[in-house]
Amino acid sequence: MTISPKVTRALQSWSRVKCKKNGRFLKEMAKSKGFTEVFKKLEEYEHTNDFVTATFACDLYKMKMLIALGKRLCNVNPIDCHYLAGFKPDLSGEYVPRPLIIPAMEYCTADVVDFLIRFGADLSCHYDECAPCGPAAFWAFKDDIDSEVALVVTRYADVTLRDELGHTLLHKVVLRKPDKLDFGNLDLLTEIPQVKCILPITERRDDKTLLDRKIYIGSRDAEGFTARDYLSAIGTDLSHQLIQIIDEYLIYKITNEEYHNVETLILESYDHVIDIKGHQRKKEAKMLPARELAYLSNLQEMVEMLDAYDSTLAKIKTLQQAVVTNDIKLLAKNSGEVRLLQCMYSYT
Repeated sequence: MTISPKVTRALQSWSRVKCKKNGRFLKEMAKSKGFTEVFKKLEEYEHTNDFVTATFACDLYKMKMLIALGKRLCNVNPIDCHYLAGFKPDLSGEYVPRPLIIPAMEYCTADVVDFLIRFGADLSCHYDECAPCGPAAFWAFKDDIDSEVALVVTRYADVTLRDELGHTLLHKVVLRKPDKLDFGNLDLLTEIPQVKCILPITERRDDKTLLDRKIYIGSRDAEGFTARDYLSAIGTDLSHQLIQIIDEYLIYKITNEEYHNVETLILESYDHVIDIKGHQRKKEAKMLPARELAYLSNLQEMVEMLDAYDSTLAKIKTLQQAVVTNDIKLLAKNSGEVRLLQCMYSYT
């Protein structure tokens, strides 16, 4: 007996594998009627169904037992092929494939989500239940998802992921609504979800956050804005604290002579390389500009690059103008600097 695609889709549905008719499981009925292929399919999906049930129950012990039986990737990456996401204009149902990691983020604890990801749950698979569509990892940053779940995802998700609006994980973190905390108490700063997601943790190296994992702070979305640009527009006390964290991360790159990374930010029109301020030493009250910090650290090459910031931007604008106007002579004249050819079009 050949199984039709319709029957296969039904067998893959989490809610149908272990249903009964007249007190008998589907698998028993298929075996008694000699439907060998159907029986094998039901047997194949039975453990997956049990694993999904254990996941929704947040039963980590049973999840571990089922993983030990084998087919790890099949268990942690099952897809509900007919999840009702809404209705079309003609009032017919609109169904989307829904991987297990999505409802796990919504209903389960952070420990369960961490378990699924560590055993191979795919955070990069595309999910399009609602706009903006993008990788499954971005679902963790919806406002109704637990903050601890979002923190788990930031430890594992690919930092190069983007959604259809061009947002990176860093964009998602800073645009997420903050929990209601007393922002006046700076001792609570590291307990604020957004801060915990992006702040480099030095005491607990198991907490790999976005800046620890070298997410690119100069990434722009489809509108041309960086995560820092959004924070500047928000203008709250929390956003100013987050801006300072991002700026101190850049100061760290400058004072540790990460020349190539800083130059890339300049070439891609990151507007805050010169005007940011930071501390030369920890717990030092006075904040100094990036150029002065590089000078005090005796980083001559970095100082020269920062001094040439304005002239570099002028060269970039000239080069871009040559491309826009199709001026081959001007382009040839100003393309001697190989790195300048890697510049990004200025949005300003």
